[in-house]
Amino acid sequence: MDIDTDILISAVECRPILWDKSQELYKDRNGTKNAWEEVCVELKSNFNSLQNSEKNEFGEFVYLFIFE
Repeated sequence: MDIDTDILISAVECRPILWDKSQELYKDRNGTKNAWEEVCVELKSNFNSLQNSEKNEFGEFVYLFIFE
């Protein structure tokens, strides 16, 4: 899988819920889940049409791409 690093950085950067621990919403699990889904949609235009297992696989790939 390929990920456009510039799009990823921009997508995460504009969603402080994913990185700004000083925000109250940072602790909101549903909010962060939704934000990660939005990031995945920006990275993969057909993300919403994928099966749940494929969504999970792509989401894990994105998460590991960032944190490894």
